[in-house]
Amino acid sequence: DIVHAQSFGSGMPALLSNRLLKIPYVIYGRGSDVYLPDWFTKLTAKVILRNASAVIALTKHMKEAMQAIYSRDVIIVPNGINLNEVAEREAEGGNPGKKILFVGRLHPVKGTQYLLGAMSIVHRELPEAKLILVGDGEEREHLETLTDNLGIRECVEFAGRVPHERVEDYMNQAEVFVLSSLSEGFPVTILEAMACGLPVVATRVGGVPDIIKNGTNGYLVDTMNQEQIAEALLNLLQDKQLRKDISENNREGVRRYRWDAVAATLEGVYQKSLGTSE
Repeated sequence: DIVHAQSFGSGMPALLSNRLLKIPYVIYGRGSDVYLPDWFTKLTAKVILRNASAVIALTKHMKEAMQAIYSRDVIIVPNGINLNEVAEREAEGGNPGKKILFVGRLHPVKGTQYLLGAMSIVHRELPEAKLILVGDGEEREHLETLTDNLGIRECVEFAGRVPHERVEDYMNQAEVFVLSSLSEGFPVTILEAMACGLPVVATRVGGVPDIIKNGTNGYLVDTMNQEQIAEALLNLLQDKQLRKDISENNREGVRRYRWDAVAATLEGVYQKSLGTSE
């Protein structure tokens, strides 16, 4: 009845099915494909966007990029999360302590070197604070050397690659979640952290500002700014009531990202497209 194209790459077959078989299609911009590099791909994308029954974007930033190619209504549909699964793990959590958690690849795009720089500032003011890095990657050896050079080896743990089902266990042992990325789409790890009641400190990139509101459910900081990261972390670690308030806000706020809510939004887009298609 309808074709869902998950990227511009699959948009051309969707357009052809519309032209040949009169099947309506929707196009969903979810990644780097919305930031088109040359005039030919932009021209192709413009045709795909113009003829779609509906256009969906993962984030506000991607919506703006798609509207720059072809001006029309674009609906934002974010990623979702299985709250029941996270809630079960959360209930098993223990007593945290002053632990900061990072989850992600150890890759330059994740900005982990700036997080370590921030941790050296935090350590001077709050020696008992500890940073746990969950994940592995090409930068691990470099980051371990940097940790030694900064004199913070005793307060940084490289946990390595961890099965996804164990990530929430780490979240339930932490007090703050941090994401220092230089670039992001719509990071589900932030939603998982919110579901576990963690305040979030994250860089102002991609879809992150769609999720995080300063002082309400965490703090937004500039990329590569270790001083801002450190200040936000210290604010949260040293203020128990602030952490409690943000934790409650996050447990409630993350509910709008439930998979059933996301699916209902998509279903509404499909129904409207079928109702208005020729």
